Amino acid sequence: GEKIATIKGNTKDVEIVVSTEMEGSVRVGIKPEDIILSRTSLECSARNILEGTIIGMEENSAGYKIVVNIGIPLIVTVTRRSVNALGFQLGDSIFVVFKAMSVIVV
Repeated sequence: GEKIATIKGNTKDVEIVVSTEMEGSVRVGIKPEDIILSRTSLECSARNILEGTIIGMEENSAGYKIVVNIGIPLIVTVTRRSVNALGFQLGDSIFVVFKAMSVIVV
């Protein structure tokens, strides 16, 4: 079922919705390609919509690796076309969006 996972961050704790039957202390991960970036908060089926700040951008052969600080750093991969179309830049306030089912719990 759906549960809230609290992740201890450097500046604040981050709560995300996960789909698991596990209890207690766990590790969580999200594939960078499973995270959507948006300039605005979305009304959608994804259970996790968190505001953050772009703190790193690195161009590579596949597009861009973008690091977003939501209290913890999340690595997101996006295409060049998306970066150019949305004009992402260091320091931008942005929303990360991902489904509870995309969170890997171990």
